Amino acid sequence: MLRPGAARHEPVELRPLASSVGTDEEDDDDERKSPTDDWLEYVLHKLHALLWVVLASAVAAYTNLFELIIDGTPPSDPSRQLNRFAFNIGLAGFGGWCVVAIYLIVYAKYIKKMPGDWEQIWPQGIPIATACAVASLLA
Repeated sequence: MLRPGAARHEPVELRPLASSVGTDEEDDDDERKSPTDDWLEYVLHKLHALLWVVLASAVAAYTNLFELIIDGTPPSDPSRQLNRFAFNIGLAGFGGWCVVAIYLIVYAKYIKKMPGDWEQIWPQGIPIATACAVASLLA
């Protein structure tokens, strides 16, 4: 049983064992990165994000996703219809997940600057977001 105010877990230092065995060098974490390294890391993250956006756009264009959503039929086979009921449930689930994420990430943390984890800010938020995501994926 935990004492009031006691931490749930003891902090653990995670460091590779092989890098510190037999050397007197300082850890890599203690070294300061140069501004060039920081800039290159920033550019790498942005390039990864750009890659995912380009891939998602290519898949959407290849599958004619926008025409399917707007018209309700694939351009190659007009006899097939989009199940609008399931599609709307999927959109509602995705929208609910996005609302919970925006509340917890943007509003609670950055605008209101509430301290603590998401479970402390709104304990029901994670289960609600999970239910919305599952409903969206199933629909």
